[in-house]
Amino acid sequence: MTLDEAHQYARMTLKQHGAEHLRVRFTNTKRRLGCFSPWKEEIHIAKRALFSFELFREILLHELAHHFDFQERGTFRTNGRNDFHGKNWKKWCLTLGVRARRFIPVN
Repeated sequence: MTLDEAHQYARMTLKQHGAEHLRVRFTNTKRRLGCFSPWKEEIHIAKRALFSFELFREILLHELAHHFDFQERGTFRTNGRNDFHGKNWKKWCLTLGVRARRFIPVN
């Protein structure tokens, strides 16, 4: 998948879910595949994830679930602790049709 195709698919997917205001940035990071920044309203996806459409799609929807979780709760904390992959995030994963898993294996 090319960077252009990934941008196009991401824009279409975000529009489909009413989140077209979010920006998608592709990074050269080695430590993680994706990240959602609520204050910048950005989804970051590692360029190395583009070798597989299924992997790219799962990461995009995983991060979009973080966006909706944050939008609904206004925080990523529960009882004073970080709760990035809690019940509400899992609910959004189910809604978006993506597996609710914290780590996505890269083969």
